[in-house]
Amino acid sequence: MTPRRPAAAVLVAAAVAVFAAASPARADAPLPPEARQALSDGQQTLGSAPSAVTIHAAIRQFERARDLAPGAAEPWYYLGTAQAAVGQREAAAASLARYLELRPDAGDAEAVRARIRSLQPAGAAAAAPAPAAGASGDAVERGDRAFHEGRYQEAAGHYARALAAAPGDHRAQYQLGACQAALGQDAAAEASYRKAVALSPRYHPAWLDLGHQLSKAGRWAEALDAYRQAIEAKPGDARAYYDAGVVETSQGRHAEALPWYLRALERDPRFVMAHNNLGGTYASLGRREEATAAYRRALEADPGHAFANRGLGKQLLDAGRPAEALPYLERALQADPAFAMAALDLGLARLKLGQHDAAAAAFRKAAALRPGMRDAWYNLGVTEAEAGRLEAARDAYRKAAEVDPNDALALNNLGSVLLDLGRPAEARAPLERAVAASPTYVKARGNLGLALLRLGQGPAAARQLEEAVRLDPGYAAGHYWLGRLKLDANDPERALRHLLRAAELDPREGTLHDVGFCYGELGQARRAVEYYEKAAAAGEAAGQAPAESHLMAAMTLRKLGDEARARPHLEKAAAHFRRLAQQDPRDPDLPCREGWAWVYLGQPARAVPLLEASLRLKADSGDAWVGLGAAQLELGQRAQARESLQRGRALHQQQGLAEGVEEADEYLAKLR
Repeated sequence: MTPRRPAAAVLVAAAVAVFAAASPARADAPLPPEARQALSDGQQTLGSAPSAVTIHAAIRQFERARDLAPGAAEPWYYLGTAQAAVGQREAAAASLARYLELRPDAGDAEAVRARIRSLQPAGAAAAAPAPAAGASGDAVERGDRAFHEGRYQEAAGHYARALAAAPGDHRAQYQLGACQAALGQDAAAEASYRKAVALSPRYHPAWLDLGHQLSKAGRWAEALDAYRQAIEAKPGDARAYYDAGVVETSQGRHAEALPWYLRALERDPRFVMAHNNLGGTYASLGRREEATAAYRRALEADPGHAFANRGLGKQLLDAGRPAEALPYLERALQADPAFAMAALDLGLARLKLGQHDAAAAAFRKAAALRPGMRDAWYNLGVTEAEAGRLEAARDAYRKAAEVDPNDALALNNLGSVLLDLGRPAEARAPLERAVAASPTYVKARGNLGLALLRLGQGPAAARQLEEAVRLDPGYAAGHYWLGRLKLDANDPERALRHLLRAAELDPREGTLHDVGFCYGELGQARRAVEYYEKAAAAGEAAGQAPAESHLMAAMTLRKLGDEARARPHLEKAAAHFRRLAQQDPRDPDLPCREGWAWVYLGQPARAVPLLEASLRLKADSGDAWVGLGAAQLELGQRAQARESLQRGRALHQQQGLAEGVEEADEYLAKLR
């Protein structure tokens, strides 16, 4: 039987690239799910960038939560806080008072009472004056009503009429700016806010919204100055501190953002988005435990908060605790079904837990929400590849590469999947692009070398592989494929150097087996046996079926005359070949190799049906004909043996297999 190396494995693809703001309800009436959702929606609306427009939108959501659960304390608290932020002082005081009626023993009761006192007329030194009487006052009231209901164009008309009647009305000027901002008239809104603070330099809401307008334009220094003016006008308001922190966060200045969020929480310990952003800041600074604590405090105030649930889930995921992360990431998506980053992180958690179908579904959701999200497509590719769904993996990697045509990881993995699919010609282009995008990307060069090798372009393949091992001398796959190239070029001595290095770096069965083959080709039979036995042991330890390594060890030992050591290898080889044939009954080589094992074990009757089965699958198998002839010879069927051996010899001769011809001649000699 002719010696044979096991089929070479494809290089492993690149690893997964793996990758964003109170206190709980007490004994008052519980919040039903719809009310909890409305409350959470209001919190997230405020966190998006608190301005007159978003605060009024949040008020509407808090009012819905209040109406759904009038006996629950939480909606009253958040409604009152939002009402106070837009100058609805009497309504705010009433809402906060109702909160205390429902929860008289609240931990923040004293702070809320102080807040209510500050909203009373006697403590309203910085409050906006009552609207002017007559036409101006009527226009402002109409404008306020339209603004609260989201009819911004109509409200702007009312405020403009109020200003025509009373040009010095800073509140009407501010509200006009808020309408203009809602209508996307950014330059006009900025101008109106500046006029408002010129009319009343300590008018806190106008400074805040001017800061938001400047932040939106990326004018960070001016925005920070506006927030400082807001703080000077109203030092106790947490929002200006929070917004200043957002300015620093937006510039990646996390250390500078930290004190702003802490000061915001000193003034309002229930500020959910401040807790959330504090968690994100700690995370960016590598302070994982403090980040986790901040997210947990946010969720104490609002258990359904999408950002905080995602933030805590992300921290647990990054800490290697995907099972603990799952419920938080699921809640984040329940709270905000359009939260693409939560879907991405949920997919990563599922992937780490080996839940490939669920992970793929989450990544597909993230990609559907944000088709330009490279990480969703890339990790979908990783998931599908791990699940063995190579066509789906190919499609996902292609999408990732469309999002970023220079994404070397996605291009490499696309090429690797195409190699697995047996399409080296298709794999070549993405692999060449990966190398062009990242010339030092060793795995991409290795896979490109493999594609070229399979296309029969040995010299070009060698250049890529040699550069790969030059860049990374510890790149085992590069050494392995260089060794295979040298073997294919009938240069076992040079092949051995690379294969020994590959085996030193990654002692897997296939590499150790090929080292044994090189030693056999070089006439060093004992060293060959040593490595075949190492290969068999490595395969057994990995739960594989190292049939070929056992068989080659046995064949070499028989040549050395050591039948006793050969026998257990032959028995194991036969068992493994049988198992492999059950998994792949269409492979003609498997019954052939098992049949040869039984020939060597001196059990020709067991060998004959296996070798005949092999020939039914592949009639031109020289190995199977010679093996059948050897078994027939042992059984005394000399005429059949002669015919089988001669057919096998002729096939080996046609295929240029000198060892096969020599083996056939040895058996034919026994017939003379």
